[in-house]
Amino acid sequence: MYLKKLHQFDIDCNRLELEWKQVSFNLSNLQDSFMPFYNRINITYSNLQDKTSLVIETGQRTHYPNESFSISNIVEPFKNTYTEQVLHLVNNWFSEKNLRITKAKYAALESKQIVGTHTDKDYKIRYHIPILSADSCTMTINGISQPINEVGCIYSMPGMLPHSAENMSDHLRLLLSLDIAKI
Repeated sequence: MYLKKLHQFDIDCNRLELEWKQVSFNLSNLQDSFMPFYNRINITYSNLQDKTSLVIETGQRTHYPNESFSISNIVEPFKNTYTEQVLHLVNNWFSEKNLRITKAKYAALESKQIVGTHTDKDYKIRYHIPILSADSCTMTINGISQPINEVGCIYSMPGMLPHSAENMSDHLRLLLSLDIAKI
């Protein structure tokens, strides 16, 4: 099994969903034409980026080194929010393992949609915390499909292996997606 459950956080997923909805609504005119059914909203930014750059992530994006991101660099719509509090809580958990959060974003996948098989070159392991999910929300990694449905639980997955995301539920699937680096 490639998708691993690591820890259950005591977080208010309804509150996180509400914050995501508020920011997402304000950015609704910035849909990604490449995958309009898959909305990614950055929470952190690179210290190499202009702070005023767009929050929404699209298919055409500049890749900045993972280490240049930090939870000290929170994009304006998420500054002083519950989302930022949760990132600090999760970062404290990672710091016990000599790790820190670098990139953080919300990843929303519409109902009955699939993000096709791909590999990610930017990181070895990515972490996901489901905020909204269902039994029919899965990740298929190296041909093995597993549910990613326990809200508030952090999962790890190897991003360098071929993987896809599926939401066959009748509702939106929303994750906090996190990359990390050594301290």
